[in-house]
Formats: sequence, C-alpha cells, structure tokens
Amino acid sequence: MMPKLLLVEDEAGLRLTLSDRLASEGYAVETASDGQSGFERAARGGYDLVVLDVMLPRMNGFDVCRELRRSICPHASSSCCGISSNIAARRCRATSC
Repeated sequence: MMPKLLLVEDEAGLRLTLSDRLASEGYAVETASDGQSGFERAARGGYDLVVLDVMLPRMNGFDVCRELRRSICPHASSSCCGISSNIAARRCRATSC
C-alpha cells in the first residue's frame, strides 16, 4: 500500500507540482489549500505524513502543527508534520512545534 500524505499549500501551481512529484514517487497525495481545512482533514486521521506550508490563509503552518500535536499525537516522540521552509523547519525543530 502507498503511504498516504496530506499536502497543505495555498499556491495552486505549487500544490499541483508538489502533488504530482510526490505521486510519481509512490505517495497517495491528498491536498488542502488553507490551514483550517488542512487541520480538519489531518485531524480525521489516516495520513502517514502531513506536509505544511508556513504562510497559509485561515491558520498558519505553525498553528496547524501545534494543534495536531496537541490533539492527535500528544505523546509522539517525533514530528507529526513537516513544514516547507528552511527557516521554518529550523524554528520548528528548535521549539518542537
């Protein structure tokens, strides 16, 4: 079975490009175009990985990451999400989202 991934990205062109590339690498990709809908989809579960943009409408990537960790994986020893920005990734690692 293919790993299931949720990609949360508000830029349509980038969302399409990334989802196509990830699908070509063997991932079953679903997408959301804003932080709130991404959070709601992720909270329903069933994803092996959630990849987040930082600058999202309705709820930013850091808030989505924090809320997911708080609500669906409070005891996880590793990250529940990825954030698509080098600066943001460093901040996320430093603060554990």
